[in-house]
Amino acid sequence: MVFTATLEPAMHRLSIEQIGARLENSRLVRLFVVGLATSTVSAGCTTAPTGPLTSATAADIKVGTTREQVLSTAGQPLAETTQSPGRCLDYQTKGADEALQPFHVVLTPNERVYETGDGNCASVAVHG
Repeated sequence: MVFTATLEPAMHRLSIEQIGARLENSRLVRLFVVGLATSTVSAGCTTAPTGPLTSATAADIKVGTTREQVLSTAGQPLAETTQSPGRCLDYQTKGADEALQPFHVVLTPNERVYETGDGNCASVAVHG
């Protein structure tokens, strides 16, 4: 026994307006997806500096600031030293005379800034 089905041709016909609406919706969906993907990728990117810090950026790193906030403001450190009971991040600052100076950020065990200052991490003791 063979079953055959016949469909009414009128049921599968779309009007020009319906085709146009579906194409427009398809374009809008693609634009939305591309926009969403772009904004998602952009949200993961930071604009933190990659070179020496300016004195203004260094001044923005305050006692009590979290490690994540420091990284967001200053970017990745040149070095990160684990010293009991905390950590120290090494950066460089560039002064008005364009000379590079070592700059450090000391973090407590709970990842908060304890102190900042001139000199590298090797020259400071980490406090808890």
